[in-house]
Amino acid sequence: MRARTTFAHGPCGAIALLAASGASAVAGGLAAASCITAPPPDLPQLPTERPTIENDAVQPPEGLLTEWPIDNQFSVPVEVGNPVDFTFYVFVDYPAIPTYALMGSLMNPPDAGITLVDFTLGPPDSLICPHQIQFLVANSFNAISPHTPTTSGGDIATWEYYAGGNAECPSYDAGDGSFPDAVPDGIPVAPESGGDL
Repeated sequence: MRARTTFAHGPCGAIALLAASGASAVAGGLAAASCITAPPPDLPQLPTERPTIENDAVQPPEGLLTEWPIDNQFSVPVEVGNPVDFTFYVFVDYPAIPTYALMGSLMNPPDAGITLVDFTLGPPDSLICPHQIQFLVANSFNAISPHTPTTSGGDIATWEYYAGGNAECPSYDAGDGSFPDAVPDGIPVAPESGGDL
């Protein structure tokens, strides 16, 4: 004996099937609509990072210079920050000589990691001893004082140069501090009394 299957026939059955399929389509549409979310928010802005100097790799090495580089060449590796553009200044004997010797900017350096900044600088010729050479790097500098980076900060490499070839400044002999006797350079004046001097 065969199992009996109930299946709706006729117009009423067709309407029931249409209603059921319509309800299931509406339910599916509502389920799909509930998965739609708002567009994603904007990505957060990366914080501003200052460029930094790889101090261990600076050439000539930072610190005491008893000899000036033969080719007047200095090389400073800079790790770029965010943004990658940066500006640098080279000061000699600041603040005694408040102007910078060199400046430059690197816009979109080729490598987003370490960028090598080479600059040529002749030996200082002022009487200041020791001479101080400063390489400053920052995203930007104060417009009034280029020795001051703006709010994101900067970094510095420093050398001290003794022109005499040793780590000493020349000493000057100021004598014993006493004044020599003055030698009269004119005729001695006679006192009013008319007597001898």
